[in-house]
Amino acid sequence: MRLWQQLEPWFKKELDEETVRLRDELGIIPGHGVRLTNLDPAELDRAWAVIADRVDPPNPAARWWDAMRSPIPAVLSEGAFAAASRQYMPLCFEVEAITVANQRLPTLDVEIWAAKCRPSEGNRIKLFWRINDPGWEPQTVAALAVLTGELRSLSPTGSIRASLNQEAFFRAVDGYLASRGDEAGLPRDS
Repeated sequence: MRLWQQLEPWFKKELDEETVRLRDELGIIPGHGVRLTNLDPAELDRAWAVIADRVDPPNPAARWWDAMRSPIPAVLSEGAFAAASRQYMPLCFEVEAITVANQRLPTLDVEIWAAKCRPSEGNRIKLFWRINDPGWEPQTVAALAVLTGELRSLSPTGSIRASLNQEAFFRAVDGYLASRGDEAGLPRDS
């Protein structure tokens, strides 16, 4: 329960008037995310594989910036790096079916970027969630922490960043992961 107490504002909060206006008038949905940056091509492919292995059903549609839609397996058949490298903008899609540690996560937006889009961050993958999505609760936040930890362990040279106070976010995630000790891989609040 400590993880939830520390991270609840990243998932649930009362929206100020300006945020409500932007949401209602412009469709800008408030949210937060984490991104792994400076990945080599193989690391980017492995990061996507960690996510893809947990998607059920395994074929959500990709939402490209140019509004083209394609099945994810077809788009990523040659790997995440190859798919992102073919695009000027990132590969973006929503995934409503990621299961981690026996918990189905609420919808996550996934972005896969090739270094040519923004060279300063290199190849990268980003997970973005919406604030006040009703699916965020202690168990799903714990499962997201597990996924974040797995992604983070893939790249010794890459870095991971959170959209807000990343020091506090990763301190909470690291504390939770260190205290888990659950061999079955189930989230356990500490």
